[in-house]
Amino acid sequence: MRKMRNILLTGGTGQLGRMLLNELEIQHLSVSVLTRGKALASNSGMKVINADLTDRSSLNSALNRNYDVVIHCASNPLESDTVDVKGTENLLYAVGKGNVGNFIYISIVGVDKSTYRYYQDKRRAEELVISSGVPYTILRITQFHDFVLNRILDAGKENDVITVPAGLKFQSIDLSDVSKKINQLIESGPCNSILQIGGPEILDADDIIREYQTIVKPAKRIQFASTLNDFQKLFTTGINLCPDQKWGTVSWGDYLSSRRTDINM
Repeated sequence: MRKMRNILLTGGTGQLGRMLLNELEIQHLSVSVLTRGKALASNSGMKVINADLTDRSSLNSALNRNYDVVIHCASNPLESDTVDVKGTENLLYAVGKGNVGNFIYISIVGVDKSTYRYYQDKRRAEELVISSGVPYTILRITQFHDFVLNRILDAGKENDVITVPAGLKFQSIDLSDVSKKINQLIESGPCNSILQIGGPEILDADDIIREYQTIVKPAKRIQFASTLNDFQKLFTTGINLCPDQKWGTVSWGDYLSSRRTDINM
């Protein structure tokens, strides 16, 4: 029988957080979700803790500090200095004097190799975890399939054309695969090191579009843009890939097939 664990989850209203929360509830684990007032649907005895990561006093009064596992998914690219850095520092302070068995911090592959501000702030948060003295596991992951669809393809839709930045490469991974990995980390305990996982394949923009056209069959014409912003350029460098850590099983094509009826073409 699986040992009952007392789990604290941040970022429970995000994509990964929602997926993970559903799996943890199915397993009937004791889960407390830290939220800043957003509504959370639950069919179990999940506990909702209303507190703000950016407000240390609210965390200190809301958390009991005795968590077997803390899963820190909360992040905000637009306010990364406040949410990712200061929020992580505040959370570590609030739980650090308790009996935390494993502080699992969700990060991104390539944060140690980029000057992009959001990535630098994620790296700063990693360093806070490492130096905290709390048993930890840092899990760096590649971009989600949802990211490639929503931030790359859907973001380029205009009139009858989809404009895709040229030269991009992704090793995108499915949310369900990441959730399974985190479940493994809950069981295995802290490794006090940084782990990396990526999807089962590395695809360039041509590959991504080819499968998209084959499976989704969009009515819009697709073209490449030669001018890229700093964010898009990041995905031409290869730092977002981890070819030696292919872990996911759900491919880009699998994802598109499962989402085909939901995709706005």
